Amino acid sequence: MTLHRQLVLALTVILLVLSALMVAITFKATERHLLAQQDVELNNTARLIGYALKPVIKSSSIGQIDALLNSLFDSSHYRSITLDFKDDRPNLTRLYPDESIPVPHWFIKWLAVDPIKHEVSVSSGWTVDAKLEIEASPLFTYIRLWNTSVGFVFITLLANIIAIGGFHFILKRHLGPLMELKDHMVSFPSNLRYQPVKQPKTKEVATLVNAFNTMSHQLNQFISDLESKSDNLTRVAYLDKITGISNRNYFLGIVEKQLNNQQSGFVAAFQFSELVKLKEQRNFRILNDNLQKIAASLTQLELKHTMVARISDAEFVLIDTKAPSEEFNQHVQTANNELVLKFGTQIRSTTLEIGEFENVREMLVEMDRGLRG
Repeated sequence: MTLHRQLVLALTVILLVLSALMVAITFKATERHLLAQQDVELNNTARLIGYALKPVIKSSSIGQIDALLNSLFDSSHYRSITLDFKDDRPNLTRLYPDESIPVPHWFIKWLAVDPIKHEVSVSSGWTVDAKLEIEASPLFTYIRLWNTSVGFVFITLLANIIAIGGFHFILKRHLGPLMELKDHMVSFPSNLRYQPVKQPKTKEVATLVNAFNTMSHQLNQFISDLESKSDNLTRVAYLDKITGISNRNYFLGIVEKQLNNQQSGFVAAFQFSELVKLKEQRNFRILNDNLQKIAASLTQLELKHTMVARISDAEFVLIDTKAPSEEFNQHVQTANNELVLKFGTQIRSTTLEIGEFENVREMLVEMDRGLRG
């Protein structure tokens, strides 16, 4: 998991925990406030009804008292009303069934608000004539708590989404150099070229980027030095110092590779008598000039799949590991015509197939035999 995802996940968990605590605290505070408010209102209502019943409490007409109660009470706020007379008159009890409310049943079952009751004594003089008991309906409390909870949860989730989105944007902006740094590290082995990462504004990330840029710059210099040394070694080991073409070592390496892999190929060798005489006369300046001219003539032919090499002071070879025999013979004929045209007829040549020999030494012996014959 990336650092970006870890930080976003950690913030999300923290915000959800804090939001849950805030919802729980707000829910309990709202519940206590609503129950306290309902208790005060019920107490005031009971006392008010007690005063209102004083003029008629001794009336023998129960209907008159019942009508007064009906006119004073709202059935939506109360569950039951009981008027208990102290004499032999029957009690008055009114029950109000719970109405359907837009609150889930599981919420009502989980909350289970305890009913609120209040009792007051009703008297017309010094004696108590009846006792009034009122029980409040919890429906109003359920509705208020449900609406408050839904609204608060919705606002909290919206705020959390905005906060997480903002945090994600800030992280992406400030941790962007780390992603760029990762891309540089992944691509570095393939391109091996130093490209500094842009400096970020975040101090901690900037320190890491500076360290990477410094390391990459040093590594790039080291690789450049290695490439330069490698080129020098290649020129020394496999390139002829005088002509700049491949030398004897490179030629023998290709032949040995073909033999080890049991693959074939063709070799054409050219020996120049004039060069042999110049070497015997120790006329190295003219010898080197002629070597360069011969090498230039062979390389300018641009024979497909064919490599030119100098294997001695008087011998050049053409080697091809891909072309068929007919095409290679055409290349040899083209090269021979060019050499005869420019350097005379004192040129000996021989053509060999690599696959006909068991080792390099055997092929070289056959090559020398062909050039001498």
